[in-house]
Amino acid sequence: MASPVYVPAASPGNLIASGTAVAKSGGFGAFVDASAVFEAQVTTKFETGSAVSTTAGVTTSAYHVYGSTTLGAGASAASTSITVASAAGLLAGQQIALPSEIVTIASNYTAGSTTVPVSALQYSYASGAPVYLVEQTPSASVQLASPSGAAYAASTAYSKTLYLGTSRYFVYLNNLDATNGVTVEATVDLFSGVA
Repeated sequence: MASPVYVPAASPGNLIASGTAVAKSGGFGAFVDASAVFEAQVTTKFETGSAVSTTAGVTTSAYHVYGSTTLGAGASAASTSITVASAAGLLAGQQIALPSEIVTIASNYTAGSTTVPVSALQYSYASGAPVYLVEQTPSASVQLASPSGAAYAASTAYSKTLYLGTSRYFVYLNNLDATNGVTVEATVDLFSGVA
């Protein structure tokens, strides 16, 4: 009987390392290239801290990536402006992805300018870091829910798998808890065929 072939064989946390801290109402993301495989299976896990609010939860969303550029200069956490190598495809109000997060281009952006006003950055980036042009609504999204459907428990891990077709994606984990931070992990298995 044929068995699925995954390349490379996934190890836990190969997309987002285990224990990655995400602040309250924050997020963390990563690029997945599934353009040369049949399917990508992204398993995300989050662990609540010692305190949990009623807003707890993490949503995992996958956005198609349809283009990219790079940062023309480094950008620090809390910055509200980035410099890009190319402004092609950038528009006011558009969401774009940096290596670890999604930001929104401000409404006062002038099309064609390589200086781009954005919502405040959560993380810092070096010059040359990728900037992804992503679809504005996720292709797929799932909320990591508690197994019983009840309130989330403190210091407990929850996980869910998202199945994605052939494409390039930016996978983003959004912490819904407005009061407490969480830790996350994401693992991707790339299904290349059967053997």
